[in-house]
Amino acid sequence: MVRVLGTEEEVSIIYRSLKPETEEVPRYRSKVSLSVEGGSLTLTIVSSKVSSLRASLNTYSRILLALLEIQGVVGEGARLRDSPPE
Repeated sequence: MVRVLGTEEEVSIIYRSLKPETEEVPRYRSKVSLSVEGGSLTLTIVSSKVSSLRASLNTYSRILLALLEIQGVVGEGARLRDSPPE
């Protein structure tokens, strides 16, 4: 289980971005589910084999890190635009 904490808006964006990845292709070796409660997103991966669990965890970790990085860049850009001109 992986838990991501943030604002409700940030967690909602991550959830909507990840949800298609959990439904798009049938997962025969791993089952992935997402749940959201307030500012907390929980990613649960269940697998019968350690190698499949590791592969799924690596995949979703990379996606999560990319999404968090994008949110950071977008957030910084929004703050920069909100700054008064010099």
